[in-house]
Amino acid sequence: MRRTTKAAGIGALAMGLLLGTGGTASADDQGFLQQLGDGNPFRTDAGRIAAGYQVCTMIKTGTPPPVIAASYTFEDGWRWVNAAQNNLCPETL
Repeated sequence: MRRTTKAAGIGALAMGLLLGTGGTASADDQGFLQQLGDGNPFRTDAGRIAAGYQVCTMIKTGTPPPVIAASYTFEDGWRWVNAAQNNLCPETL
């Protein structure tokens, strides 16, 4: 009986861990590139991803998204902010 109770407790704990992590957000570099779409042809994918993470860092350190979007003078800044938040740092939404 004691073994059954212990096994049931471990099973419940494992199930809780599995269900509890199911909704955890994670960075999605490929999703970011897809949402960003075609852009500056002089940037590599790695450079675009690095710029996306820079957007996330700026938001996390207190720079408001409209300020970040406005700083993109040659490209659509909101496209960058939205793609970064949706794919690289969804916790900032």
